[in-house]
This record gives sequence, structure tokens and C-alpha cells, in this order.
Amino acid sequence: MLTVLSSSTCDICARTYKPDGARTPSVIPCGHILCRGCLSNLDPRACPFCRVPFQWESVKKVHCEFRALPGSSSRGPVASDKEQRATKLERRIVTALNAPKDPELIAKCERLVGKVHELLMGCREEQFPTLRAQLRTLQLHVEHLELLEEYDAVRAKYLRQKEVTKEVKRDLTVAEDEVEDLTAKLQRATLSKPRRR
Repeated sequence: MLTVLSSSTCDICARTYKPDGARTPSVIPCGHILCRGCLSNLDPRACPFCRVPFQWESVKKVHCEFRALPGSSSRGPVASDKEQRATKLERRIVTALNAPKDPELIAKCERLVGKVHELLMGCREEQFPTLRAQLRTLQLHVEHLELLEEYDAVRAKYLRQKEVTKEVKRDLTVAEDEVEDLTAKLQRATLSKPRRR
């Protein structure tokens, strides 16, 4: 049976796992484990780390034994200031990844990327692996949003040009009809004109 130490926490809310209720460790099909409460709040239902979608029915409770660390209190170790800041940033990244698209979203995400870089400066490479993975996901999300913005602008321009082209075609058809009418009138006028001898 899997053993969960008293210091084990959910990677989203950073709260310690409990044997029952909303803080029960639960696994989703991609293999990531989060507390049941955080999983129930995800919208859309996709893993916040690898973005793989899942159905609520596929969420499984992780059956495990809860155990305190030897020589520690049952509350677990107190997190350092950097660890607390990293946890807050992880939560903000999850929120940003699930936020609805708005004009300020790219700027908000870029500021968040800056704050994560600021925290990670001077840290060892193996520190904060979850935050580093989320940072990469956030950077990809920003790139995706920028491409979507660019696509929307190009598509809008294309649709405007398409309308202009339709108008030009309509004007051209009208002009061609007028030329035909005038040509026919000119020919009739030329034919009906008496010839000089």
C-alpha cells in the first residue's frame, strides 16, 4: 500500500492530504495526483500540469496509509518563505491557465512569468520542480495566446478583404452591364443613322 507522509501536499492548493473528504488524494488518467477538492474545481476538466482532459468518472481515490515523518510533529514541517511564495505562484499559474480569454490575459501571464523567474533566480536546478514545469506550461500558454491573437487579426483582415473583393466584383458586374447597354445603344444609333451618298 502507498504511504503518504504528513507533509505530503496537493500541488494546487498546497494543503496536506487527508484520508477522507475534499483533501483525499485522487489520481486522474494522466497519472497526476491532486486533492479531490481541487480536481472538482477544475474547469475545463483537464490536468493543470499536462493539460490532458479527463472525465470526473475517471477520477480514482488513491488508497494509502497516512503516516507522520519520524521525529516530526503531525502538522509537518513549516515551509520556508520561498516555498510559500512558490506555492502561491503555482496556484496563480493554475488560475491563469484556466482563466477565460480577455484582452489583459497575455500581459497578466507575462507578469506572472517574470515573478516566477524572479523567485527561481539563485535556486538550485532541482528546487521547485512543479513550479518549473508549470512555468514552461505557462510560457507555452502565452505563446498560444499570442498566436491566437495574431490569427484573429489576420482572419479579420482576410474577411474585410473578402468583403471588399465582393463589392469590387459587384461594381465590376454593374459596370460590365452598363458597357454592354451603351455598346448596344451605340450600335443601334449607328445602324439607324441615314447614310450619305
